[in-house]
Amino acid sequence: MYSNLDCGSVGFFFFSGKPCPDNTPGNEPFLFEDRQKSGPYESWHHQHEFREIPGGVEMTDHIGYIMPMGVFGDLVNTLIVSRRLREVFAYRRKKTEEILGSM
Repeated sequence: MYSNLDCGSVGFFFFSGKPCPDNTPGNEPFLFEDRQKSGPYESWHHQHEFREIPGGVEMTDHIGYIMPMGVFGDLVNTLIVSRRLREVFAYRRKKTEEILGSM
């Protein structure tokens, strides 16, 4: 199962072990991405995009991941992981706005 989220950052909270991200050069300082080399997901891709807008900078994260363990992984994603990731991203958004402000 391939899932997409457009907000916030990444937290790895369901599986034990720590991810080992591979920072891939992008169009710095406007774009960079992380790809998991090893960790809890079968595949993880997190793209950070920055775009100048009137009065500031818009930050957007594009996240795609594939859960391991086939149908069981899909079930765990539906019941736990996708909800938890959305909570993590909502928290990051809130903290970013508290520190940097919002537009």
